[in-house]
Amino acid sequence: MAGAPQFDPAAIVALYSAAMQTIQTWFQVRESRQAQRAFDERFRSARIDSEVRLQAEDLAHVVPANILEQMAARVFRCWESYGDVLKGGFLPSEVDEATEAVQACLCRELKRIDGLNGSIPSGEMRKWWKEYCVDK
Repeated sequence: MAGAPQFDPAAIVALYSAAMQTIQTWFQVRESRQAQRAFDERFRSARIDSEVRLQAEDLAHVVPANILEQMAARVFRCWESYGDVLKGGFLPSEVDEATEAVQACLCRELKRIDGLNGSIPSGEMRKWWKEYCVDK
């Protein structure tokens, strides 16, 4: 994935969906390149998924455009760092550490949304929130 798409709320929602798939794949198979492939496949399909696009519209309605653009930049920076680790050459324990770091980073962005909106929009981002952010 080459950089953050220019302010595309669907790409943000798709990233959360694909990141969840990637982390689940990593924990199941413990092979970083296979986890990266899972991300690539899910991100590509999620970007055009009609449900993801509806969730992106909801996101765009609850988060001001200037904040959403900044959020997108941070979310994609988090992911790019993790993606570098998934390319290989790291010990499983290092991938685990990077996995925890990307989870924390993406949760920080959802906490910002929660602070602005009082809740997380339904769908992929709320799934992430419940799985990785609540009580952490």
